[in-house]
Amino acid sequence: MALIGRLFAIFFGFLAACFVAGMIVVIALLYPEFSDLGTGPIDSSAMNILLGFGFIFISGFALIPALIVVLVTEAFCIRSILAYAAGGAICGAA
Repeated sequence: MALIGRLFAIFFGFLAACFVAGMIVVIALLYPEFSDLGTGPIDSSAMNILLGFGFIFISGFALIPALIVVLVTEAFCIRSILAYAAGGAICGAA
């Protein structure tokens, strides 16, 4: 039962990280728009749509490899930060 609770905690942490990564991608794409002082404010509904697409894009590519790493490390009770870093590097390389 504790394993299921940890998996839910990891999953929600992963979703929060994907949301922040989506925000970073959107801000990086809109940086030329932000740096131009001659324009008015950016439409908030367009920003929400771009943020949603960034979130889906980031989480869609990273969800399955990250869950495989989490399941393997949690199944074998490996809770070392080095193991998660190596798993993240393998997921990033894939």
